[in-house]
Amino acid sequence: MLLAMMLLGCKGVEPAPKAFDDLMHYFWQKHEQGDDSELADGLVNLAEAFPTLDPPDGSVTELTNGEIGLVGVSRSDAKDAVGLFMSNRFGCSRPQLEASLSYKNQDELHTTTYETYDRQFDNSRDDWLAGDTDLLTWDVDYRVEQLGIKYEAETEGFLRRVPDLGADESPFGSFLVARTHFPRPAEFDGDNKKQFQQDYQLEIYWFEGGKTHHVYALWRDFDFGSGYKSGNETAQRLLLNALYDWDDETEEGCQEGLP
Repeated sequence: MLLAMMLLGCKGVEPAPKAFDDLMHYFWQKHEQGDDSELADGLVNLAEAFPTLDPPDGSVTELTNGEIGLVGVSRSDAKDAVGLFMSNRFGCSRPQLEASLSYKNQDELHTTTYETYDRQFDNSRDDWLAGDTDLLTWDVDYRVEQLGIKYEAETEGFLRRVPDLGADESPFGSFLVARTHFPRPAEFDGDNKKQFQQDYQLEIYWFEGGKTHHVYALWRDFDFGSGYKSGNETAQRLLLNALYDWDDETEEGCQEGLP
């Protein structure tokens, strides 16, 4: 089935504009270590670039070994993780999105993605939702079994609310920065040919006119067999399409009042 999907014609994956590419690295470097003003400055530039992205998705340059070290990963092959991005808008208010992104049982919101999903928070989700803290962190153990691919993985996640610093610094008010990454490679069921070595994900969400603006960058190093690997452009397009589907599911949940 994977091979059949790979043979379907689909549009290519174009490189991101240089300024936008630089912003993805800027946010990766600053998402946790940067102060609120630095992130707010980055968002002003990102919001300016957002409507000019044509196409609205594509490739970004690889992370460096030093950049992955910022999340505690020590590897010498960060360049093997291929970078992609997508940009999107969908109907969801900030309170709805905060509830959705921080919901413990993501497999209930995205029912076709996971076979199992176990999320354990490091601090109080209730405190984060109430605004008593701007940081929420967690670990997830999950299992995927679809299209002949079966693996288990652990991710470490991070969700930061950047507060409203006033109209001059924060024209879009408060916004969100999210990150997840593999602390170690995924494990496959009795199959040493398939690999999922690296996964680093970065998301920025801001809100305007009742809509969520979403920029998603990820860097992955995988080979699932049958040509479905991170360096294959058709595999990249299928992955990008799946990211849009995720946003569609999130929007549907918001419209239905979930979670």
